[in-house]
Amino acid sequence: MRRPRLVRQAWRRHDILVLMLPQASYSVWWFFAEGGFVGWYVNLETPYVRHVGGVDTTDLLLDVVIDPQRNWRWKDEDELAARVGHPLYPDAETADAVRREGERLIGLAEYGAYPFDGTHVDFRPAPSWLNPDLPAEWSDCPLLG
Repeated sequence: MRRPRLVRQAWRRHDILVLMLPQASYSVWWFFAEGGFVGWYVNLETPYVRHVGGVDTTDLLLDVVIDPQRNWRWKDEDELAARVGHPLYPDAETADAVRREGERLIGLAEYGAYPFDGTHVDFRPAPSWLNPDLPAEWSDCPLLG
């Protein structure tokens, strides 16, 4: 993380639909494989900042993986624990807030509340949609604001 850089690479394995709400400290990803819904991924992160080239956010390491039956598991708990307090990573107070937000979203999933209520699990992009492409100057986007 001392010299982060953007790398262009193709997304593989799953198709995804991502919900990024203004001011939210998370995004929710719907994962699809071979045309079927395979689960949600909750990415705990800083609220996004929109700009002409897209959005910027900072990953807060801890994530939640939720299957279609709403069974869940933490992802990267060990990574967060190992980095708490390091100058480039969350402090203990932020790490606690990240976990609380994850627990809140787990509660929504267990209850079957939006966005874990079945909304968008049958999503399919319109055949007329074109695959988006990065702007020519994509690599000039600032990394750390």
